[in-house]
Amino acid sequence: MDLAEDLKLGIQIYPHTKEEVFPTLKKFSKVALEEAEANGTSLTKGGVKVDRQYTECDDPDQKPVPTEQ
Repeated sequence: MDLAEDLKLGIQIYPHTKEEVFPTLKKFSKVALEEAEANGTSLTKGGVKVDRQYTECDDPDQKPVPTEQ
């Protein structure tokens, strides 16, 4: 790229870029799978369900905060 007679910049051009999307990671429980095998039941997936409960940090009883807030 020539800006002036004595000012030249070297520029590299990339003709194509692509955003790479990673697959979503799912949680897996080996403990649930081992317990199912020990009990004799078949568990094809060791899926984990996440249950979140929010509390106020100043509350000594740790009562859950309603989700409407």
